[in-house]
Amino acid sequence: MINILLIDDEKIEAKLVDLALRKTIGKGFQLDFALNVNQALEHLKSKSYDLILLDNLLPRGISAKNTLPIIAPHKGNADIAIISSLIDQDRLRSEVGVYIDDIVEKFYLKEYFLEKFKPISPNAAMQNG
Repeated sequence: MINILLIDDEKIEAKLVDLALRKTIGKGFQLDFALNVNQALEHLKSKSYDLILLDNLLPRGISAKNTLPIIAPHKGNADIAIISSLIDQDRLRSEVGVYIDDIVEKFYLKEYFLEKFKPISPNAAMQNG
């Protein structure tokens, strides 16, 4: 089972991420959702994750640049991927690169999940075969 934490201020994003995951890796995942950093910390203190998806912009102007130093010490072995609809990847990597493993545009989440979870994805075999 792959454990994924999504940190995003929009609940609809959880449904979209869930749908993208189901289309790529089937049922072999558990997606938890946090609306803010405090909720994310509660999740991170009670469970281990394989992947943390962090929206680049949270409410009140809080960005990944502000959030990552708070979350990173609690991530365990999880990879952290920044997700956003508008990303200046070079600028973002220069600001927070030490904390992140990937940067993903929201429109390409399905492709990202296919690549990230290729070894376990039943759909990957169909697409490659």
